Amino acid sequence: AGPLTAQQHRHTGFASPASERSRSASGHQFGTKQGQAAQRTLMGCTQFKGRLGSVRFSDKRQPRQCPYAADAGAEADGSASGQQQAEAKKEADPKLGLTEREVYKLKTSWKAVHRKVSDTGVEMFISLFRTNKDLQAMFVKFSHLELSDNIRENGELALHGELVMGILDEAILNIDNMEVTRQRVRRAAATHQKFAGFYAKLFWAMEQPFLEAVKLTLEDRYNDSIAEIYAKTIHYILGEMEAGFLEN
Repeated sequence: AGPLTAQQHRHTGFASPASERSRSASGHQFGTKQGQAAQRTLMGCTQFKGRLGSVRFSDKRQPRQCPYAADAGAEADGSASGQQQAEAKKEADPKLGLTEREVYKLKTSWKAVHRKVSDTGVEMFISLFRTNKDLQAMFVKFSHLELSDNIRENGELALHGELVMGILDEAILNIDNMEVTRQRVRRAAATHQKFAGFYAKLFWAMEQPFLEAVKLTLEDRYNDSIAEIYAKTIHYILGEMEAGFLEN
């Protein structure tokens, strides 16, 4: 008898070699956690190699590998036992200063910010540039940007806002997993070492602009209780970023 057809393979319950190869390839690309990590790496590198989003500082040296490549590679190579260990250790960092109830409220309210992550990022940078002209001057493409009403239509600012907010987004979505949060923000902070004129304390310039941007996004949901939760959260994240910058 000749080789089975694809239909016969399905009837027997076994995948045909061709379909198996196709499924393996597509799964490796996008369907598995490893594939998704690789996809994020490719997408991240197009924006991050030698740049911050679409914004380029003056490089002190040749651009290094995309910082997310290490993340993606670690995820792609991570075993099931490693994931189980991470789950077993899942807890918020005591330095965060939030109760379990407050962590729950943070993650619940953050869903609204997550849906508007690009808009929130733009508002954060508008606020940052209004109060830190010297910092704005460090951004090559934004150094002469006028903070007029149509600034929100600037695609490059939206892209950069989304990139930076994406780091904060991942940190907050995993805020109850101390190791994941610390590794993500410290790794992101360390990549800033290659930018001329950047130093650790500059991370703190984002604190109030971040809170103002979140307040605009949440509107009346941003009450006193939520405001305190976000204040503690961004203080913790920026502290970890400063530490990540200094330890490398």
